[in-house]
Order: sequence, then structure tokens, then C-alpha cells
Amino acid sequence: MNKDISFGMWGERGLVATFFADLYQKAKIGHMEIINDFLNTAEFPDLPAKSTEPPDEVHFIIEPDFANTGFGHPDAIFSVVYASNRIVVIVEAKRVNFEKACWTSSR
Repeated sequence: MNKDISFGMWGERGLVATFFADLYQKAKIGHMEIINDFLNTAEFPDLPAKSTEPPDEVHFIIEPDFANTGFGHPDAIFSVVYASNRIVVIVEAKRVNFEKACWTSSR
């Protein structure tokens, strides 16, 4: 019997949906510290005011559509509520490296 198993997703939608579904499942079963672990691995231009304590609440929205507001189509938004503050992170995923994803528009 083959015991090897794998599951792959390709593209920004699949990668983002799968990642946040996994993060949600861990947080839901009582491992809210995984949210801080994730935030600590991300690089932010201005570091959000995180807490060393696990969050009290986390809310995920995958692929919200703000097209008619001029805000566009981010891949995900999540809100992290701590005892003393709240942070909101907007996620735009790319399958290429940062330099290629942030090319200068000639328009």
C-alpha cells in the first residue's frame, strides 16, 4: 500500500485559500499563538502593534471584492484583536519574487 500522499494548489487563489484555511484550523482548535507566529515571520514597512499574548479574536476574509470602491481585489484581509488593540492586514499574494511583483508601471 502506498502511504505517500500529497496535496498541491497552484496560483494565488489556491495558495492563499489553502494557507489561511490551515491557519484558521490551527487557531480554531486553541492554538491562537500561531497567528503571532505568522505575523512574526512577515515583514512590514511599519511594524503593527502586536502583542506577545495570543489574540482574543481573529477574523479572516478571503478574496473580498471592493472593485467599485477603488480599493480593488485583495487576496485576503484578516483582523487580529488583542486585549489592548486590533490590527488589520491586507494580503496580496504573488507567485513571483518581490522584485518582479513590484515592477514600475509605465502608465
